[in-house]
Amino acid sequence: MHGHDGIVPRRNSDAFRAAAASSTWAVLGLMRSLAHELGPDGVRVNAILVGAGRSRIQDKGSSAIPYDPELDDAAALALFLCSPAARNLTGQAVRIHGLVPSFSVPP
Repeated sequence: MHGHDGIVPRRNSDAFRAAAASSTWAVLGLMRSLAHELGPDGVRVNAILVGAGRSRIQDKGSSAIPYDPELDDAAALALFLCSPAARNLTGQAVRIHGLVPSFSVPP
C-alpha cells in the first residue's frame, strides 16, 4: 500500500534503536578519524563499548562468561589501553559484554 507504510516498535527499546546505532557509529567514526589524525604524534585513540548485559541482549550471541559487565571491567580495560602494553593498539573498538557474537559487524 503505497503511502501507508509505517514503523511500529515491538518493544520500548526498539523506538530508539536507530538513534542509538547512528550515534554509536558517529562516535566510532570520530574515534577512528582521531586515531589517524593524532597517530603520527604518538597519540592512541580507542573506544570501549560496554554492553547492557546478557538479559537485554541475549539474542545477539551465546554467553561466554557467567557475569555481566561492570564499571570495574571498563576501568581495567581503560588502564590497559593507556599503558605501554597497548602501544600498538589504536583506532580499535573493544566490546565488553560477556557474549560471543553470533555474527561480526566491523566497528
